[in-house]
Amino acid sequence: MDDAEERLKAVMTPDFDRRLSDLMSAAKSKNAVRSVSKDVAEAITGLYAAFSRYSMSDTFDFCDHCLSAETVDEIRGTPLRDLTFDQLWTIASNIVLTIGGITDFKFFLPRLIEGSRYGASYYVETVFTRFRNAEFERWPSAERQAVENYVRSQFEENLASPVEHSSGPTDMDDLLCCAYYAGILTQLLERWSSDARETARQQLLEWILSAFGLPDDPYAFLDEPRAPVQPINAYYDAPGREALLTWFKTREGQHAVYAARALLADLPPERRGRLERILGALEAN
Repeated sequence: MDDAEERLKAVMTPDFDRRLSDLMSAAKSKNAVRSVSKDVAEAITGLYAAFSRYSMSDTFDFCDHCLSAETVDEIRGTPLRDLTFDQLWTIASNIVLTIGGITDFKFFLPRLIEGSRYGASYYVETVFTRFRNAEFERWPSAERQAVENYVRSQFEENLASPVEHSSGPTDMDDLLCCAYYAGILTQLLERWSSDARETARQQLLEWILSAFGLPDDPYAFLDEPRAPVQPINAYYDAPGREALLTWFKTREGQHAVYAARALLADLPPERRGRLERILGALEAN
């Protein structure tokens, strides 16, 4: 039995099926749509305005293994705001990598973000990771600001929203990953740590519980060294994972840990024990 098989056997505990079921339920719930705040709706409108000068390029390069010429024609013939979730999934999965270029990405970006907010099946991080390929830091300030405005407004909406317990990544974890690729992760984390509202504290608690993996978690990456604690969102690159862990060493990060500890008594024993382990690992990291 090789090392990977040994580690897989080690996590196949009686608890494995239940926690895997929790993860699958969390993944399905990502497509559930809650009401959109006025600020988020305005930010989406702002995205359309900021990128309105772009159109789908005449010479739209594409890999014919990824989509057909007929599909390209269908997408070209569909008004941007009318692109279906299925069409958006195809675009989100391939844009900049094997289909289209940077200007095409900018053209589709408002609808891709809007679709992710309204229940499309692709992960929003898929879109934001493309900022690296599309040289986001070189975009005009108005375009970058429109993206930041969306992330910030969605962040504020999340802070004011109640959470449901799950063992998988939360909407907030997805959004923070987007903030990382938009260059504002630390700003949002600092904003969060200073928010004393009950909903914000509960969001913080749920994020810490669900966004960080422990060595014996069945969903931890089996082909990576078992660190004492690590972010489990696979869309982060190595610097992104390090940025999250490093933040907990800052004054704001330590304040966040303190705030999370204050809620320990309200948790069921199993969740309380998990949070204590994660917080201990983050503090010792």
